[in-house]
Amino acid sequence: MITEMKTYLQSLKATSAWDEEAAIATIKSIMKHYIGEPPSEIVHLDVFMETLKKVVRNGYTASSGGDVSEPGFDRQTQRAIVPDFDIPSAYINDDARQFRYSNETTTDDHGLHLVGYLEKDGKDWYLIKDSGSGSRNNDPKAGEFGYCFFSSDYIKLKMMDYMVHKDAVKDLLEKFNSN
Repeated sequence: MITEMKTYLQSLKATSAWDEEAAIATIKSIMKHYIGEPPSEIVHLDVFMETLKKVVRNGYTASSGGDVSEPGFDRQTQRAIVPDFDIPSAYINDDARQFRYSNETTTDDHGLHLVGYLEKDGKDWYLIKDSGSGSRNNDPKAGEFGYCFFSSDYIKLKMMDYMVHKDAVKDLLEKFNSN
């Protein structure tokens, strides 16, 4: 796919035949040929969270990218929550996430490794191996021991993505292969 796109773009450059509208249409056509029609919109936040919960509970880990420069992320207590002054749990949905992405109050400023979970008082907490510089101190007296707990609400609202081994989501991938 990449080779075909590069060849096409180089030919446009070599022949000085640049037509932005036609070029974009051709690149889209090449991509559709190789990877299919892109979704018109991305939704299903419940699937995002249910899949993550299942993955971690089945012993897999996940890498995640998201926002830790938030008032709800507290390095002293080593936990991340959605503060009371932000949004109630029941209102965290695709629109709430999109609003924060669009106005850039949620950014992809940190990578994390979800390595475990704990259910306490009916809420899920995810054990996170932090990759930040303070986490490498492993000094519990300084409040940094390399791990922290993120509430499921925090992940739902502030984590932009996660990546897991393909075996962890075989059933989900089968749905795509059957279409």
